Amino acid sequence: MTTKTQTVPKVSVVMAVYNGEKYLREAVESILNQTYRDFEFVIVNDGSKDSSLDIIKSYNDPRIRLVINEKNMGLIFSLNRGLSEAKTDLIARMDADDISVPERLEKQYDFMKQNPDITVVGTAIEVINQDGKFVYLQPALEKDEAIKRGLSAGCMFSHPTTMFRKKPVLSVGGYRKESKAAEDYDLWVRLADDYKFANINFPYLKYRKHGNNKSLGEKSIRSDTNACSDNQWQKYLPDGPAPVGKWPIIWPKKTKKLFRNSQNKYYSALHLLFAYQYKRRGNSKLSVQHARAAIS
Repeated sequence: MTTKTQTVPKVSVVMAVYNGEKYLREAVESILNQTYRDFEFVIVNDGSKDSSLDIIKSYNDPRIRLVINEKNMGLIFSLNRGLSEAKTDLIARMDADDISVPERLEKQYDFMKQNPDITVVGTAIEVINQDGKFVYLQPALEKDEAIKRGLSAGCMFSHPTTMFRKKPVLSVGGYRKESKAAEDYDLWVRLADDYKFANINFPYLKYRKHGNNKSLGEKSIRSDTNACSDNQWQKYLPDGPAPVGKWPIIWPKKTKKLFRNSQNKYYSALHLLFAYQYKRRGNSKLSVQHARAAIS
């Protein structure tokens, strides 16, 4: 008698859900309908009190692996549990209110296979509103150095777009509860010393903006993001990460036609982030230079 050997997938998609019934079907089906099929879908239901669990159980797809927290443990606990449950070393993040474009996993898997030195790859995003209507395109910094310098001012990855290698993430401690309002930003900063980053500058995810996105509060978000910025910024002393001579690295002029109308707005926003961070550190000259660049 022979037994059938169970094959291990190449990618683990990890998604945490807490009371996500409103948009959950769109999110789940956007993963199940990917052109790339060799994945497992680890869904951590974090003690939802709405119909989220019933929605997940309604799918009869062997790629779904349901993990249940008996009570609400929070996003960071749930993400770390999802990582521990994942069978593969390639992790694709997904949120329960977003929509992955059908080719997303295929493009990111191919990129990671062709670039074994890259630990994290994200993508640009198409921002949509609560009704799924287009709001704007947001480009992404593509190169490792640009991303790392950008991390000194703000988070340069859209978390639900990322695909990353699990071993390096676990080696730096995974997601930390100390940065509950910026758990992803904190993770990228801790990875930045020893690992390489990239973004694919195409919107392979529709990122939904709605009232629950900032449920932790502006004060907590600002405090935690500033702490992440400070940790990355200190690596570039004394001139900081974005003196004028480094601008072409962070703000390359060449861009894809897709983002021709949105690149200037995105770069302006980056300049404003740097203006704020230089001002925080008492460098008024560079703060003013970045502020002027933002409106020029």
